[in-house]
This record gives sequence, structure tokens and C-alpha cells, in this order.
Amino acid sequence: MWIICTNPAASMPELDLVEKALRQADLVIVQDAYHPTETTRFADILLPAAQWPEKAGVMTSSERRLTYLPKLVEPPGEALPDAEILTRFAHEMGWKEAFSHASAGEIFDEFAALTAGRICDYSGVSHARLAA
Repeated sequence: MWIICTNPAASMPELDLVEKALRQADLVIVQDAYHPTETTRFADILLPAAQWPEKAGVMTSSERRLTYLPKLVEPPGEALPDAEILTRFAHEMGWKEAFSHASAGEIFDEFAALTAGRICDYSGVSHARLAA
């Protein structure tokens, strides 16, 4: 199980069931900017992730409003943006062609194109337009 940017051992309903599942999992990877947490205590592997001011990207609020977030500071220590962690993993697994994005902007633009015609259609938005 690979848990990214969430703390299910504290936030999910039926915490006893969640903890049982985490204990029984063959491998628990937790990728987060925070440690220790209720969930990281179950982790076999901890991946330090950058927080929002330490990476560029686009945030979607619960109202489906888009906000461009510029990188303001370097992440501490070995922390990396989530997309970079996933891309490095994919490359190690031999999936380099499927994960060939060079930037958060390229990832967002692919995501936006994939939403065309769906309820949350972002296809008219580009990363460059949001950053301007």
C-alpha cells in the first residue's frame, strides 16, 4: 500500500479496521511531509515529500477552483515534490516512456486534456495560463 499526503490512521472512519489493514499489509509506503504521524508508525518505507510552498503546481479546492502555486522555497533535506517521487519510481520500474513529463506544467496539461467532456472539465485551462 502506498499512502500519499494523507493520514488514514487518524482521518478514516473505523480506525480499528484501518489499523488492522495497515498491520496486515505486506508493504506500507508512506509519502508525506510530516513525520511522525499515526500512519507513519505503520510504514515500512518513508518517503519525505515537499510541502506546497516547496513545489510548483496547481491546487483544486473542494469548490473546484484552480489556484496556481509557485515554488517559493527549496524543500528541506531529502524531501521531493510528489510528482518527482512518483516519476523516479516509475523510471526505476521501467516505465520511463509513460512518465516522461519534465515539469509540473506538463503533468497538469495532460491531466486537463484527460478531463475533456467530464463533470470537472479543465480542458480549457493550461498551466501556463494559470501561472500568468
